[in-house]
Amino acid sequence: MRNLTKRLCTLALAFLLSLMALPVHAAGNKGYVVTFRPGEYGRFSQSYLQKIEDTGYSYQLSKATGSLSILVPVGAVLPDAPNPGEIQLTEPRYEVLDAAPGYQNGQPATGDITTVASYGLTKQGDTYGYTVRFVDRETGAEVAPALQGVASNAATVTFSAPTVAEFTALAASQTLTIGADSSANVLTFYYDPVVHTNTVTEEVPQYQQVPGTTPGTTPGTTPAAPEGEEIPDEETPLAPGPGEETQEETIPDPEVPEAQSPGGSQLSPVAIAGIGVGAVALTTLAVVLVLKRRGRKDTAQ
Repeated sequence: MRNLTKRLCTLALAFLLSLMALPVHAAGNKGYVVTFRPGEYGRFSQSYLQKIEDTGYSYQLSKATGSLSILVPVGAVLPDAPNPGEIQLTEPRYEVLDAAPGYQNGQPATGDITTVASYGLTKQGDTYGYTVRFVDRETGAEVAPALQGVASNAATVTFSAPTVAEFTALAASQTLTIGADSSANVLTFYYDPVVHTNTVTEEVPQYQQVPGTTPGTTPGTTPAAPEGEEIPDEETPLAPGPGEETQEETIPDPEVPEAQSPGGSQLSPVAIAGIGVGAVALTTLAVVLVLKRRGRKDTAQ
């Protein structure tokens, strides 16, 4: 157990000593070396070399490769990297894409750095024509004048769709790679017409209820019967129209029989009424006599 503890302490001490010695070793007790390489197709311009000299940092230029090595003091910031315009091309068919990939200006120096410029083939001087068309997708008719121009061979050009009244572009932007055949360098933007929607607003007249009428009816009309019900004719008498006379109808009374014509055998209404009165009188008299007799019997007992 003691041996294991001793070994761990030794390893920890060695690690701390290595961390303390790392900056001195990397900087060589003076600083860090930053190297910019212009690549095989370029050399640094004299204006950039003068910029580095103005910083006060020591530098060394390789005549064989054109590489620039700069000594950055400990605690100082990194010098500015060259931009594409500060590299002179030795091969005109190429262009500088990035003079110092991944490099950041003005950061504190923490170690040695080396960058190499990157290039792309452009074939400058070889240009070919191109055409950009703007057409209606359904009819094929042009909705805007075609755009024509020239660009370098193998170059990729990006175009944006212009705004056209009453039309909508299907794509906001497109790219075209220029080739040696100008007739094939054609890019087409397609458009669809704008669809308009007409909205018609219809106003419904508002009716006010007249006092004494049923809601939803017009004065002087009969309210509509609920579904499934009928209004009897006797409840809705029709008013006579213009020029029509009102004829009174005599409805026979079912309780009073009609008088017989001369020679008939039935009694007249007056006779029937007299008989009825007599019958009522006789009945009343009989009841009175019965009550009197019962009274006498009760007295005698």
